[in-house]
Amino acid sequence: MITTQLVMKSLDAPMALNGILAGLVGITAGADVVSVMGAATIGTIAGVLVVFSILMFDKLKIDDPVGAGSAGNDLYFELGLGLGMADLFVGAGDGWHSSDGEFAVVNVGLGVSKEIPITDTFSIPLSGAVVLNPHTEQFYIVVGVSF
Repeated sequence: MITTQLVMKSLDAPMALNGILAGLVGITAGADVVSVMGAATIGTIAGVLVVFSILMFDKLKIDDPVGAGSAGNDLYFELGLGLGMADLFVGAGDGWHSSDGEFAVVNVGLGVSKEIPITDTFSIPLSGAVVLNPHTEQFYIVVGVSF
């Protein structure tokens, strides 16, 4: 509400609710590894960004009447199976996840991970995945390093 008051010079309850929803969506993925202050910071940043995102969509004439796309209103489900060193996964979603907005299988993949020891007490986790999107017939190779 503070952001809408400062930017739009008015109080906007739906925009404030989208800010709350965006804050919750923003912290969801990292909730298990972020401190309380970190979660509050991430949620606040996401809540502020959604206001500007909705205003940008309005200015660009993108049809998002309630700002739901900005706050994360699309569905996405993922099912995975751990097989020791490798993980199989299948993801399905609608909205921006699929090319036509309809619910469809959008990810089928195989992921692997390995920790590279640097010292006795420190290692670097590496991960990689190959992902096929059967809906758009695209293939991705994803590599990650965590610290």
